[in-house]
Amino acid sequence: MIAESNGVDVTKIIIYIKSSVGKGEVDVRAGKMVISYRDKAVFKENIYATNSTTGTLVTQITGDGDTVLEFGEIWAITINMSSVSTNLDPNDIFAVEIKPPQGSLLKVERRLPPSFDSIMDLT
Repeated sequence: MIAESNGVDVTKIIIYIKSSVGKGEVDVRAGKMVISYRDKAVFKENIYATNSTTGTLVTQITGDGDTVLEFGEIWAITINMSSVSTNLDPNDIFAVEIKPPQGSLLKVERRLPPSFDSIMDLT
């Protein structure tokens, strides 16, 4: 997970996802997959909407060009923070839940560092 900052506010969060060995395919289209966001002040049930240009985007990094996450592919979930949250402060905790149409949900929870850099590795 990567967070981007302008030095004062977190502007973008990028989560990279891939399929585990032996797991089935996952349809990652808006309306099929639900992505929720939570922090100290905000809870948004579904931040992944159809035709979103300013909110949350799910894009294929490596793969065959379709809308299905398959073994060996890597996808990026990019969350524009201005569309989901008030300002996060250093040391705040936030969580993102990724709910595919079938299978288990993936919850990613992270604490921000004590000071913001332009690019922050939150893994």
